Parts: sequence; C-alpha cells; structure tokens
Amino acid sequence: MALHDHAPAERKRIQKNLKRRRKTLGAKIHPDSKGGRTVASVARSTAYFKLEAGRRATAKRLSGQKATTQAQLRARQPKPPAKP
Repeated sequence: MALHDHAPAERKRIQKNLKRRRKTLGAKIHPDSKGGRTVASVARSTAYFKLEAGRRATAKRLSGQKATTQAQLRARQPKPPAKP
C-alpha cells in the first residue's frame, strides 16, 4: 500500500514514523520510502565499526603494557643452565 493511498493526515503520520525509524535504524523500512539506507549497507557498516572497535581496544590494551627495553632484559639474572 503506497503512501498516496492514505488520507493526508494518516500519510503525514506514516511519513513521520518512517523518517524517525530511518534515522534510528539507518535502514529502508518501507518499500515505498525513498532515501535511507538498505539493511545490508547498515549491516556492513556496523560489522566494520565493530571490527574497528575491537582493533582499537586491542591496540589500547597493548599500549598499556610497557615494553621491556633491552637494558632491562640484560639486567635480569641469567637463568642457570638446565642440568641434564
């Protein structure tokens, strides 16, 4: 049922709803609604952002760990050789 099959007041309400839902979902909800994005395109971008967020989290975690310098490694006591 296309938008122009409705009464003007009803049409306005429907359009408002579509607009709101398009904003939140960023997806095409109604086959007649122009604009907005397809569900697939939204899925692609959310997947990408999730990946990126994961990468950022990992990077943050790794940067938090202080890297041991060569000098620190040299200062450590050498391990005694394993006895056969």
